[in-house]
Amino acid sequence: MSAWAKKGIVSTHPRSFASQLTRKGRRVKMNAVRLRSQSLPEAGENTHMRAILRGELVGHAFATRWLYEGRQICLVTQLCVKPEFRRKGVATQLLSKLKEDERGVGFGILGSHPAAIMAALWGFGNGLENVDLGVVKKHAHELMATSPVDYVKNAILSGSLLGGDGDGEPEKRSDGSICCAITNFYVEHKEPIAVLEEVRKTEDWPLVSCLRDMSS
Repeated sequence: MSAWAKKGIVSTHPRSFASQLTRKGRRVKMNAVRLRSQSLPEAGENTHMRAILRGELVGHAFATRWLYEGRQICLVTQLCVKPEFRRKGVATQLLSKLKEDERGVGFGILGSHPAAIMAALWGFGNGLENVDLGVVKKHAHELMATSPVDYVKNAILSGSLLGGDGDGEPEKRSDGSICCAITNFYVEHKEPIAVLEEVRKTEDWPLVSCLRDMSS
């Protein structure tokens, strides 16, 4: 494991936790100590997966497991792929390997990048068309509150799906948000928004968008 891990580009938002880690407008870096506290909590069972192509490390994933209502939950806390190897199925294969031979385990990811969400949907399930929003609506609050990962446990959930009663079908909301988590880790969303626009050309994105440009 390298001493530094990159996680997107920091925004200029004044409350950004990411702004404490690097200069505004540059890619966020974490040293080994902060990376361990953020992605490898002592109270959880942690896994590190690596993707190696012809001897080169091209991607990796961290995941943490814990028990929720007697069932094991596995949440991806970091998913990184080298830029030149993105959109080639590396992330999906990493997550598929993470799930391999597992039974009765709930898998998930908390992130704002559509590419990471798509990789999780294909790696853990059957793509966008089989997203079960009812499960998210029913369990998100309590499940995340039991997480040993601090930024997950302390996240503020928002969006039409996570408030009020219903059968899992999202209600319309003025800002368009359906299923969002505020982690106070503000990063620029120009790249994720561009990816989302590409995804929407061929896919029916069920979560609308929590993305907005936090750079101004």
